[in-house]
Amino acid sequence: MRSSHLVSALIAAVAVPVFIAPLAHAGPSSTVPSPTTPPSDGFDPSMVKPGLPMPVPEGSFGYIATRGATKWMDDRQPGALVRSLPVPPAFREANSAMGKIIDAELDAAMAKPGACVQIIVTPHSKSGLFSYGFFAVEPEYCPS
Repeated sequence: MRSSHLVSALIAAVAVPVFIAPLAHAGPSSTVPSPTTPPSDGFDPSMVKPGLPMPVPEGSFGYIATRGATKWMDDRQPGALVRSLPVPPAFREANSAMGKIIDAELDAAMAKPGACVQIIVTPHSKSGLFSYGFFAVEPEYCPS
């Protein structure tokens, strides 16, 4: 599947309010990312830097975007899109936090020449929800 189609499909999936869940977010690590609560008000987007790709948990889908796909996604401002989704009040705070994280990770990737983003989607079959992880990745790990 072409990267532009994959990113479009992911953005479309994020846009379905029924499937919005708190975002998994972590710094580079050798451990598998897991869903966490949204960042607190102390979240500092300027501290986000590109790092190693995150391992993709079994049963999850992981994609490392090309630099071009990262630029394409950044141009569409997905963080603002997520924050503007009409969702039930219970999901509003999670969507806002998710939008901030998407923005921070894309900003970090765009600030470093050649860097890109990794997207990890983890389904939770019992709840029917998904966790989305967005991570800025160092240029040497980004596909051409």
